[in-house]
Amino acid sequence: MEAAGSSEGASPLSGVSEGEKPGAKGRTTGEFTFSAEPSLEDIRRLQAEFVAERDWGQFHQPRNLVLALMGEVGEVAELFQWRAEAEARTGLPGWTPDERLALAEELSDVLIYLVSLAQQCQVDLPRAAIHKLDRNRVRYPASRSRGSARKYTHYQNRSTDAHHQDGTMDACHQDGPTDAHCWDRGMSTDARCQEGLTDSCSQD
Repeated sequence: MEAAGSSEGASPLSGVSEGEKPGAKGRTTGEFTFSAEPSLEDIRRLQAEFVAERDWGQFHQPRNLVLALMGEVGEVAELFQWRAEAEARTGLPGWTPDERLALAEELSDVLIYLVSLAQQCQVDLPRAAIHKLDRNRVRYPASRSRGSARKYTHYQNRSTDAHHQDGTMDACHQDGPTDAHCWDRGMSTDARCQEGLTDSCSQD
């Protein structure tokens, strides 16, 4: 099932390519950027109008929208399935205009369902996204995470280990320690069980 939307306006493949659009403070971005319009609120409003005109609101409950969203993500994945690695790189070299258009339509379905889900769950998606980006900046300090694909807990553990070294913290002997901290201390599972540092000993 396709998500609703307007087919009017510029081609979804036009975009703004490298060097064509000034970035922040007049500098060139040096990368692909989205068009300034429409906004997420515009998309939410257009989709809400489309749904209301057809009395489909009764079907657009959060659970149904989640399932529809998952289905559309699967259709995006299908477009990449079995392709050579070179064709899956940035810019999608070797893709035909028709293949690119098909991808644009499937990605649009994903976006429209996501926006609809956020509306039904009363999540202000643009603000939530900015909040999440701010949180990720704290979780992934550029000085530590640059060029690394590790999860944010790795950097937290490194910070805790620094406290271990200077004697300001011993997470393995506090209530509710994480296994990662104990493993960093070279403690085996049996040792942690004996010292009561993990609940896994009593689990099946």
